[in-house]
Amino acid sequence: MSRINDIIDNFKAGKITREEANAQLKAEGAGFTLDPEQNPGGGWTQEELEQAIQEALAEQEKGLGYVVDCNIEETELVRPMVNGGTHITEFLVN
Repeated sequence: MSRINDIIDNFKAGKITREEANAQLKAEGAGFTLDPEQNPGGGWTQEELEQAIQEALAEQEKGLGYVVDCNIEETELVRPMVNGGTHITEFLVN
């Protein structure tokens, strides 16, 4: 998962092109591609986010992982991220 996050971060930082990022994601078996043109206004619509969360929950039931890459306002209350199978108090800090 760390490698996939690195690819996304490199794309966001402009270090690699969309084509390079998608090729690397495919090689890592990510199962998704980056397409900034999909929502040119930026961010997800409420419907897209709800669909992504439902897909993530369905994948979780199969024992699989799912990445939902989104920005959360700093003022929002969110739960910290944890690795699968770990206790909620074992936060991911990097």
